[in-house]
Amino acid sequence: MINLEKEVADILRTYSGEVKEKVRKVSREVARDCASRLQSSSPKESGEYASGWGVKTQGENGQVVYNKAKPSLTHLLENGHASTNQYGSYGRVPGRSHIAPVEQWGIVEMEERIRRELEG
Repeated sequence: MINLEKEVADILRTYSGEVKEKVRKVSREVARDCASRLQSSSPKESGEYASGWGVKTQGENGQVVYNKAKPSLTHLLENGHASTNQYGSYGRVPGRSHIAPVEQWGIVEMEERIRRELEG
């Protein structure tokens, strides 16, 4: 006698595992692509900041793109900052938006790639 409930549960468990693996694979690929795009679009005064982009795994499926060389500069360069000299403050340095466009691209790209993986 076939236990339909058990069979359906097994099929769903298998499908769930396949989906998790595809999402994990796509997230790694998109994160690497984001890091590569950030390396090419980042300010390159000395080159250390631009070449410092990397990816690390967080949790089961999460990927974090971060700057391992100069992590404290990301916010300042993206959003701008006050500038000072020996006599005090003399204005603001404008931000250079280089992270936000890559983040938006990554969100759209992740959705598209996951959709393609699950359909194909």
